[in-house]
Amino acid sequence: MAEQNDLSLDGRVAIVTGAGAGLGRAEALALADAGARIVLNDLPGAADEAAEEIRSRGVEVTIVEGDVSERSTADA
Repeated sequence: MAEQNDLSLDGRVAIVTGAGAGLGRAEALALADAGARIVLNDLPGAADEAAEEIRSRGVEVTIVEGDVSERSTADA
């Protein structure tokens, strides 16, 4: 049984919307630090800096640009 303090997300993928700034960015960075691979969603260009920061930590990151309320973005 895993300990209650085991917060590792190794092997997991986290999807963060609004990841370019503010709480979304902070959440994405924390999830990356916990070991998750990250999918960032935000409007075009907005998540580029967050993605670079996550990559600099050695974490795999993908950006899906667009409005997540649009079906095509959500499908991506």
